[in-house]
Amino acid sequence: MNMDRYKGIINIIKNTPPVQYPDDFTERVMARLPALQTSIWSGIKDSLLRPRTTHMFKTFAKPPSRTECSFYFVMAGILYFIVGVILIMGLKNIGSEISNANWIMMQPQISFIIAFGLMVLGISLLKENILIIKAAHFGILIYIGFVIINGIVLQMSLNIPVSIVYILYFMCCGLLVGGVLVITIQRYLKNFVAD
Repeated sequence: MNMDRYKGIINIIKNTPPVQYPDDFTERVMARLPALQTSIWSGIKDSLLRPRTTHMFKTFAKPPSRTECSFYFVMAGILYFIVGVILIMGLKNIGSEISNANWIMMQPQISFIIAFGLMVLGISLLKENILIIKAAHFGILIYIGFVIINGIVLQMSLNIPVSIVYILYFMCCGLLVGGVLVITIQRYLKNFVAD
């Protein structure tokens, strides 16, 4: 390749003094680059194949803030409110068909009471008060105990062997919600005590 044609350009490059760039040049360039948009499926795949490096699991690893903690409780309350509405609609016609259906027919009201309690605890957690946090922790332990007792009483009142599958599912969902709330409040309590 004949470089003689480019001698003028090469001389200009050789004679040009080096440019001093600012110390934060790399950071500014990187900040201007568009963020990599990944699809939901690739995010799920990364979560399953590389859980320690995925942002979703890093979020769950850090202690929750008071607003996050409050949000979890309020969302659990909304979940129970929706369950209560669904139970009212579903149990409308079934009451007369089941003998000894008193406890079963009370499930919507129980769901509304739990929803109200969880929402009150969630709103109360917005105040940074150690007594409120401990009360919320105690309230969730009472809730978990009630879920277990409610499942046992439901099975005894129905006395239908097949119903145990549905009652166990209902109990496991309630215990899962309670477990998440207990872990959240314990992590928040440690963070609060550390501060």
